[in-house]
Amino acid sequence: MGEAAVIEVDFEFSIYVSLTLIKPGQNLDSYFLMHLLNSHPYKQRANEQVYLGSGVGNLNVDVVRTYPIILPAKEEQQAIATVLSDMDAEIAALENRLAKTQALKQGMMQALLTGKVRLKIEA
Repeated sequence: MGEAAVIEVDFEFSIYVSLTLIKPGQNLDSYFLMHLLNSHPYKQRANEQVYLGSGVGNLNVDVVRTYPIILPAKEEQQAIATVLSDMDAEIAALENRLAKTQALKQGMMQALLTGKVRLKIEA
């Protein structure tokens, strides 16, 4: 299954057949809904209800409408969404740092194993 995302644009656009547009009401924060739909329990439920036609998974939007949503006050939704978005940004930064460190390690191993770089061993 795909990921829920918030799209903030001020112009008309088209949506591909395998995508769904969800417009939350005034008492539901878009980012709170995004994090909720991307959470493990909701993704697990969606995966159980996927229709596999022609080998491609599709989730009927009418099924999504039946999902229960516990709604805290809008201000609390926004606070929760902000914390989760900040955590997502921190995780992305750490994953980026990890990838760079792994690439550096791979490069160092390549240089050492091919003899391009020699280690000085002190006795």
